[in-house]
Amino acid sequence: MWSQGALQSCVPHALMTCHLMDAQGHWVHHDSFYSSLIDAKTLEAATAAEGGLGADLARHCSQQGQALLYLDSKAAPEGAPTVAAAPAALLQRVKQWALGPALVVFTGATPGSLASCFVFFRLAAPTQPLHLDFAAALLPHLHMALCRSWASKAEAERRLTDEAWALTARQLEILNWVQQGKTNFEIALILNVSPLTVKNHLQKLFKRLDVHNRTQAVAKIMATPGMFRKTGK
Repeated sequence: MWSQGALQSCVPHALMTCHLMDAQGHWVHHDSFYSSLIDAKTLEAATAAEGGLGADLARHCSQQGQALLYLDSKAAPEGAPTVAAAPAALLQRVKQWALGPALVVFTGATPGSLASCFVFFRLAAPTQPLHLDFAAALLPHLHMALCRSWASKAEAERRLTDEAWALTARQLEILNWVQQGKTNFEIALILNVSPLTVKNHLQKLFKRLDVHNRTQAVAKIMATPGMFRKTGK
């Protein structure tokens, strides 16, 4: 809500991608927010964690140490803060997907801490230098918000991992078959147990994961990759 409310009033844009880098220079978290309908192909081209335009712009700024990058067929707004020139290949991709004007702001890499990069696509008022100033001024606040978001997600995944591994091998095995669309009767035949036994395992599993049905259970486990590694044992 904040990203599309207060931030929009300062830096009007249609799409923002966020990228967080660790102290070793590896991107560890990507996120995106958009305020209008964007077709799926354009959205994928802009937001994909690997090969997406946002990620590639962030990588470019990181490698070149550029704090501010403006991409448009026109020159940067007069009176704007110092803006680096955009590489032709990246500028061409912005034009190809009609994502310009675009603005990239990067915190810069700091030894021992996280760095972040934010890409604003389809700026609504690119001719106003004030919006570029706002983007630079808001960068520390955007950085802290992204760090908190990443930390919360990592903690949620850690808790979910702990919960999943606390399940018994049989429960994980049954959940694996549920994820593949098998009914209780089909699972019972596969495991050579009674359907009632399968139902009892699922009821305990639902309680352990704090869900109400098999769909919610699968969705909760699938939210964290690698949950089913134990089922083959």
